[in-house]
Amino acid sequence: MFLTRAAVRNPILVLMVCIATVVLSQIALTRLPVDLFPNITVPAITVSTSYSGASPEDVERTVTYPIEQAMTRVAGVQQLNSTSRRGSSMVQVWFDWGADLNVAEVEIIQNIQRIARSLPDGVSQPAVLKFDISNIPVAQVVVAAPGMDARVLYQLATDTIEPQLERLPGVSQAFVSGGLVRQFNVNVDPHRMAATGLSLQDVDAAVRRYNALIPSGSLRNADIDFQLMVPTTLQDVAAIRRVVLTSRNGVPVYIADIAAVEDGAADQTQIVKVDGEPGITVSVARQPGANIVEVVDALRAAVPRLTGLPEGVTLRIAFDQSRYIRAAIQSLTHEAFTGALLTFMVILVFLPNLWNLFIVGIGLPLSVATALILLYFTGQTLNVFTLGGLTLALGRLVDDAIVVRENITRHLARPGISVLQAVLDATQEVGTAVFASTATTIAVFFPVVFLTGVARRLFVPMALTIVFAMAASYLVSMTIDPVLSMRFLRARRPDGADEEPGTRAGGAMARVERSSSRLLDRLDAGYQRLLELALQRRRWVLGTITVLFVLSMGAARFIGSEFFPATDESQFSITVQEPQGTSVQITSAAAEEVARVVLQVIPRSAITTMTTNAGTSGGGFGGNQGPNFAQVNVRLIAPT
Repeated sequence: MFLTRAAVRNPILVLMVCIATVVLSQIALTRLPVDLFPNITVPAITVSTSYSGASPEDVERTVTYPIEQAMTRVAGVQQLNSTSRRGSSMVQVWFDWGADLNVAEVEIIQNIQRIARSLPDGVSQPAVLKFDISNIPVAQVVVAAPGMDARVLYQLATDTIEPQLERLPGVSQAFVSGGLVRQFNVNVDPHRMAATGLSLQDVDAAVRRYNALIPSGSLRNADIDFQLMVPTTLQDVAAIRRVVLTSRNGVPVYIADIAAVEDGAADQTQIVKVDGEPGITVSVARQPGANIVEVVDALRAAVPRLTGLPEGVTLRIAFDQSRYIRAAIQSLTHEAFTGALLTFMVILVFLPNLWNLFIVGIGLPLSVATALILLYFTGQTLNVFTLGGLTLALGRLVDDAIVVRENITRHLARPGISVLQAVLDATQEVGTAVFASTATTIAVFFPVVFLTGVARRLFVPMALTIVFAMAASYLVSMTIDPVLSMRFLRARRPDGADEEPGTRAGGAMARVERSSSRLLDRLDAGYQRLLELALQRRRWVLGTITVLFVLSMGAARFIGSEFFPATDESQFSITVQEPQGTSVQITSAAAEEVARVVLQVIPRSAITTMTTNAGTSGGGFGGNQGPNFAQVNVRLIAPT
């Protein structure tokens, strides 16, 4: 064949291509993103709106319904899902898989702007968010400081810890959950306020007027202009008490005259407890395409070195996704190496020659290396599906090389033939059959491209991996194997004086060769007897096969099915839902009761961290969606 002739005429070029393949595969391996699953872009956009104090019915009628009507005018919408809760509305807009979400996002924003004026006063600007799987937190840091004011701890988390974590390579954002937000509360006495003729709007306007940064012009010095700002922000209770509301008969009326001012906290929308104690968690999300393992490693290295933390503040990573990714990849890698070792052992048994083992076996790493390079250039990631594809393909990768190698050995046994002629004749003889065999195997995975939805996003990378590896194995068998045969093998002469190196190897290899020959002879004899018996009873054999096929089709109905098999990730979550209108404090107490039940069933020594999260989740990526929802997250010690 053309490939074989070109290869044996340019062995140096073939060697350089092999070296380049190995080098490029190492570069690709270091740059391939590592993830648990392939990249999946969910075709959904969420429109979230806040309407404080409104009942679910009012939210649905005045906010959710108008937004739904506006979304029906967006091109390509397949489905609308909406949820109206006390004080909040969420509308999910679903599109076809593969839709351009950037264009869809622009259309959604434009349609929302058209109805913005028709929404009630007090409704927040609707937030439009594309669902991005990379926004799911890859790690969670627990911040604890026994005895520290919860407001101070929250301020420390948002002002000191969160910015430092967001500067780490590969981190897109960090968001704080739990704690108390410091807030100055002005508790107005309605009777005293009425006596002054003021309203709450007047008090609000006065506070805003005093709590501002006012530009005061500029100061020029030679060629430099200095911008002047007059800071009038309110920093403490005393400053707020001195805010002038109005004057009566030339006497100023202060806030202190009609209200009590306290240094307090905002109403809690979320309560987080870590191992039964009030705490704060900082969830870390990665940038799209970032390597999860590298992000978590950078986070683990950075947490002990964070600056600006007072004495007594401790940080620990309670959860990270890399733990499961490492375990999955390690398991698949172990299985791949085990499969490769068994493959080499089988080759050694049936082709008992060290040069045969080397020539056939070299195709395995080269095929895998080529597949890694192509995965990198096609934008794939290293995940359980691509690694699973490599594992599935391992046994098939050496088939082409074994067929070619065995035929070359047979041709070398012909008297008076040169190595070059034997190699060319052997590859020419089986080349078409090897190509057809590889092509039919690849064709099995062709229907995968017709899958739709999430199944396509998951299984196309696996199919591509197998196709890349199979195509590479064919090229290796048609090029590298003949070149190595030319270099290391010799034609046999009738007197046996010029046999292949290693054919007459003494010791262990000779015993393996003799044992292999006897085994193959017995297998041939047994197969011949079985074939003769089957041919004599053709109707019985065909009838048995038909019955087994029909029975297997019937039994398929009783086999369970699921999207993903059950896995032990050493963690579980319990969702708590209270009736609508339940306060976050009551919901948190219910979650704590669930946590106590868990501790009655599971020993505390088997739990690494247990967190309860009641109320609206921080960052918008949690499972809680209101004050009546809570989650109990239990992380167990990983099995050894």
